[in-house]
Amino acid sequence: MTPDTAPPRADESAPPGADAVACTGLTYAFGDHPAVDGLDLTVRQGEVFGLLGPNGAGKTTVAAIVVLGSAFFSCLSMTIAGIVLSRDRLMGIGQAITMPLFFGSNALYPVSVMPHWLQAVSTANPLSYEVDALRGLLLGTPHHLASDFAVLFLAAALGITAASALLGRLAR
Repeated sequence: MTPDTAPPRADESAPPGADAVACTGLTYAFGDHPAVDGLDLTVRQGEVFGLLGPNGAGKTTVAAIVVLGSAFFSCLSMTIAGIVLSRDRLMGIGQAITMPLFFGSNALYPVSVMPHWLQAVSTANPLSYEVDALRGLLLGTPHHLASDFAVLFLAAALGITAASALLGRLAR
């Protein structure tokens, strides 16, 4: 691909000041519990977005949960890359692992309505714990926050250990 035919970078694809993210009237509920009600949000290109709220609202907790979950999935990708050593294989194997992790979590359906075999998968899936923690924080009912943190911390630590062990293979 030459510079003439390369797709535009994200910061070049829209005119200056264009909306990077925009939503109007966003409403979302978990059952009878509204988590978001009538949210209007616009973030323009080049703007910095922050999460604001009173002390004790859960801003740091939400950020910590997102970081731990992201660390696990980033390290999972690095571990796969360290094993396969080919970009094409990495993309294929990565999708073959991450998509079932998503659909085998409680992100779309409550665990209680899943078949028993899928409940077992969901229980062993770190994404289920991230979703459970974020859902509880959004609703103001974080019942399993300590165990969610523990599982996410363990998953991130194992991911970092595995990725670090294979990092030398990537550097060659």
